[in-house]
Amino acid sequence: MPLVTGDTVEECTACVSAIYDDFDFIDKNGFILAQVDAIMKCKTQSRPYPDFLPESETRVYLRDYPDYAYDTAHGVIFNVTTKQIIQPVHGQVNLKGDSVYVHIEGLRACTPKPIYANVSVDHISRDHTDHRLENLRWAPASLQCKNRHTKESLDTSAIQAKKDGEEWKTYKTRKEFVQSLGLPYLPSCANLSTAISNGVKFHGHRVRNLTPTGIGQLRPIPASVVGIDGYQATEFGGYIRRPNGTYTHGSKESRCHYYKINIDGSPYKVHILTTYAFHGSKPSPNSQSNHKRGAANGPADARDLEWVTRSENVQHAHDVGLNTSSRAVVAISDNTTKRFSSSLDAVRYFKARGIKVDNSAITKSCNGKQKSHKGITWAYADGTTTSRKRKFIDDE
Repeated sequence: MPLVTGDTVEECTACVSAIYDDFDFIDKNGFILAQVDAIMKCKTQSRPYPDFLPESETRVYLRDYPDYAYDTAHGVIFNVTTKQIIQPVHGQVNLKGDSVYVHIEGLRACTPKPIYANVSVDHISRDHTDHRLENLRWAPASLQCKNRHTKESLDTSAIQAKKDGEEWKTYKTRKEFVQSLGLPYLPSCANLSTAISNGVKFHGHRVRNLTPTGIGQLRPIPASVVGIDGYQATEFGGYIRRPNGTYTHGSKESRCHYYKINIDGSPYKVHILTTYAFHGSKPSPNSQSNHKRGAANGPADARDLEWVTRSENVQHAHDVGLNTSSRAVVAISDNTTKRFSSSLDAVRYFKARGIKVDNSAITKSCNGKQKSHKGITWAYADGTTTSRKRKFIDDE
């Protein structure tokens, strides 16, 4: 949400309206007026709103915690005096003994909350770890709900059609093509599928499925997995080929890092289906599909996938840096060294052997705040002695 400018009600209304211009929700005009009213009232206060730090256009003091500020470009809260970033845990930071949300305090520092029913902060991109100002906005419940359930469709263009003597034209969906001819979607779509399969014209048009390039081999997804024959996975690009010949990456919903496809009413993760197609059945019932490159948030090639155990999957996440909240540690005792993927992993290991070790004490020992814990010397496996989370707002 950009900072709202304008000294008059008309200018402010135009600015706020532009922010929500592409979104339709219940009582949109009423909500915009409430937002404008809140902004105009703040202009009469003695304290500026937003209250920028000296010589800064991106850092603003928090409204209730003046010792702290919010960086609009990076989406973080930091101590004004020490410049140290306050690291969030599940989106929350501790300020003066209070646990507050970064996105809420950040947006409040920049734009006043409108007096309107059930208003809260909405992450526009649905990435709830991105607290930059451009990704935040005040939103009523209807807009929040609509954004939450909006799917990011990754279907490829479905078909191409042409009349004799004309160029091929691409259509995103079969429904789009059928409706362009002024035909009802049903039963025309079924007739279109038959025309494509038999290579005959459909209402004077030659029609064909559009196949993505560079997809490599196609291998069948076992019917024992999805309950139906005819689905295939591509070797490259992370596509699923439907029985009707169309291709899709699936869709990615809010707060989900994986791409999914619905087959016969049930959701399936695309990378797991690809692993089945190219690497066979699970070696054991508890096996998991692992992204070798650690890139779980995008379509994966078959060669980048493998079956692993749960512990191997967790360890791989640590090794490639996906699990940034944990760090590998080593325990040194009696001239022997044992490595653990995290301090919690060490706690579980020693608990199974009747030794109670404390997670926070291990961290303090690794950070150099105490010499040892339970007679064991602890250190981070990467050789550093200070917390990786200690960052400052002016660090590159």
